[in-house]
Amino acid sequence: MTILLIEYINSLRVHPNNKIMEDGLEIDPDSDSNSSTTQTSSTQHKSKGRRDHDSERPKSQKVSVEVGKNGIPLNVLHDSHGNQEKVSHHSSIEEYEESDSNFQKRHRKHKREHSDSSAEEDLEKIASDDEEFSSSSESASSTIVRTKRFATIMNLLNSILGAGILSVSNTFVNTGILFSIGMLIVMALLALAATNILIVLAHDTNTKGLGELTFHILGPIGSTILSILNLLFINTALVAYLVLAGDMVTSFFELGGIDLNPLMWHALMIFIYAMVLPIALTIPRDISFLRFFSTLSITCIAFFCVSMVYKMSVYISNNHGISPTAVLGKVDITLFSSLSIYALSFSLPSVIVTVIRPYNKDVHKRKTVGFISLTACFVFVIIPGIAGYLIFGAGTDPNVLKNFPANDILIIVCRAAFFVIVSCAYPMVSQTCMSMWSQLVFKDDAPATLILWKRAVVIILNNIFPLLIAMFLPSAKPALGIGGALGGCLVDFVFPAVLYIRFHKDDFPLYHWKAILCILFGVFGLVAAVIATYQSVMDAIAAFS
Repeated sequence: MTILLIEYINSLRVHPNNKIMEDGLEIDPDSDSNSSTTQTSSTQHKSKGRRDHDSERPKSQKVSVEVGKNGIPLNVLHDSHGNQEKVSHHSSIEEYEESDSNFQKRHRKHKREHSDSSAEEDLEKIASDDEEFSSSSESASSTIVRTKRFATIMNLLNSILGAGILSVSNTFVNTGILFSIGMLIVMALLALAATNILIVLAHDTNTKGLGELTFHILGPIGSTILSILNLLFINTALVAYLVLAGDMVTSFFELGGIDLNPLMWHALMIFIYAMVLPIALTIPRDISFLRFFSTLSITCIAFFCVSMVYKMSVYISNNHGISPTAVLGKVDITLFSSLSIYALSFSLPSVIVTVIRPYNKDVHKRKTVGFISLTACFVFVIIPGIAGYLIFGAGTDPNVLKNFPANDILIIVCRAAFFVIVSCAYPMVSQTCMSMWSQLVFKDDAPATLILWKRAVVIILNNIFPLLIAMFLPSAKPALGIGGALGGCLVDFVFPAVLYIRFHKDDFPLYHWKAILCILFGVFGLVAAVIATYQSVMDAIAAFS
């Protein structure tokens, strides 16, 4: 009788109100359901075995989730000693089965050792074991550290800020100071709205990337359209990186009195530079060594902002005012060219779902991180934009650093910093583009694992088109404009609106105010993308001519 009483007590927990709690449910203590008791006991044993296994992890071991350049958390847990433990569903099942077997052995031993003990002593031991298991479970769960708020914000800024910030000053030429600031504010608010939509949708669908979210809601057709837009967008970004880096190289040669501005010399310089540095860096299968340089991008951009403020203050002090060609505002069709650059500068919606994966899952906290990131991005964009336009006015170059003398020491440091940024960004961004080409040609989205000749084909496809265009494109603005129209206006504005309407198609009709707002949002993004693409193509034709 004593043994039977012990087994019955082991399978149940005593509720303070003279009721027995079974997995959070109140059960009448007079119930005689033996099958239910037996099933609950088995569940309790398995749960206890899992907690025993969790408690075996050293409490001092620290584990963190590593995040790659594009914000995708690696499927590896690193402990404080540098060891790696791959996370897999199969290994977890084996561990739980092993822990369950160990628990059954310990339970049989416990029955033999305490067969003559009193029920009261067993109750006390069970209560003590429950407290120990609870603390062990909490300790084990706390060892997995999610990305903190500051680290997540830095990852987001590193994903959306780049060399495109050099072209913001030139956009003020299209619309003037006041209209440009107003458009920047509007585009930032629209990007924030799209970001919040995607955060909520990703939470509701439990998806981990924009591509997965699009496939979940729109199916393979929508996912394919998104992939094509991303492929075009990434290629325009690669073109812009090569052109901007070529501008830096040209300014370096000007220090020695060598002029590389003629078209053929410029094309030859771009070809040699690209083959020696950025394209060569796309050949290795592992480019993790470039992560150190990518972490410096935010520091370099912050230094550039401070330098532009200093140059503006010096110019205003020496000339007793701003550039005489700077205007407060004007409106013409070129404002859509500015819209595409601004959309590219605030392209947070296209990366938010992936980058916040290791962050806290609370929707409100994720929205807060998105708001802080966009606010910081707005500051980084508007400061050099205003400063450059107030100094050079209507003569502001699409690459504002080209407006400064070649021998300006402070600007030389800025040029060197951006040269490093774009040279390292090219091979990093190319990994995504190569993955798309690999999937399109060889039905394998892992180019690093391809055999030699297949990988060579993917590398050629990734680099040939950006290189040929960059060799004969003297300005990065058309490439940035097309990239902003495709990756900014369409991906950032149209897709979130369509996804929201499609996901809630059974919750409210199309004439509901939420649906109407989303429709207007999507129409704005589509119209802006079409006109901005047209304007950017015209700019590219003018640049080639």
